Amino acid sequence: MPDKKLKVLYFSPTGTTKRIVETIASSIQHEKMETIDFTKKKIRENNRLDFSGDLVIIGSPVYYGRIPNEVTDFLSKIHVNNVHAILVVVYGNREYEDSLKELYDTASAAGFMPIACAAFIGEHSYSSQMLPMAHGRPDQADLEKAKLFGAAIQKDLDSLINPHNINNIAIPGGEYKNKTMPNFPFSPDTLTEKCSICKNCIEVCPVEAISIDNQSNLITNESLCIVCFACVKNCPSRARGIDNTFWSRGMELLHKKCLIRKEPEVYLRK
Repeated sequence: MPDKKLKVLYFSPTGTTKRIVETIASSIQHEKMETIDFTKKKIRENNRLDFSGDLVIIGSPVYYGRIPNEVTDFLSKIHVNNVHAILVVVYGNREYEDSLKELYDTASAAGFMPIACAAFIGEHSYSSQMLPMAHGRPDQADLEKAKLFGAAIQKDLDSLINPHNINNIAIPGGEYKNKTMPNFPFSPDTLTEKCSICKNCIEVCPVEAISIDNQSNLITNESLCIVCFACVKNCPSRARGIDNTFWSRGMELLHKKCLIRKEPEVYLRK
């Protein structure tokens, strides 16, 4: 492998995408690795990132078959010149639909040159004890496949980054551009009697939608909330959640759609 730095970028409110991309990175040789967690809003506002001479891994969760707006907006601010990239989406065992194609198109428009792509499975953000969805994933089998994916890239890296290799990667996806992300009239709220006011939810919210008022009540701005459930997963007292009949019925249906185990899918530039 040429003298290259490895940069690992990810948006990972609940930590599953982070785990997958860092496992892939562990199988790729590099002289130096830098991790950029752009889950935080202040990191996404930094438009002075330098990717020259790097091999980059970009990881994103899948929300409703799409890439979160926070990911596409962040990548659209980046302008590079043919920086080689490995693109990874992580979904909750339902379907990844057009998300990988959307990440491919968005990264390519920013000047990245995808050499490999993959869709991995992580525990669904809405998974619960009552309605588990891909519970415990990525599991050991998933992580082994992530290592093998990284090893396959390492083995063929010279060919994958060869400037004469101008082949695109055949990845699934449809005409997503005229579709919009669903806008649910729900957001997690706080059960005051359970809340210890630890402020974990404020700290982990990727869009800064949660605040605390003068009476120490936690307030969620529903117009900002992306329902990623980072606040729910990181609440030590289980005080965050959505108490809504329509939502509960939707989770029951989603649970049924996630029962059959999906496996990672990988695509390499030929």
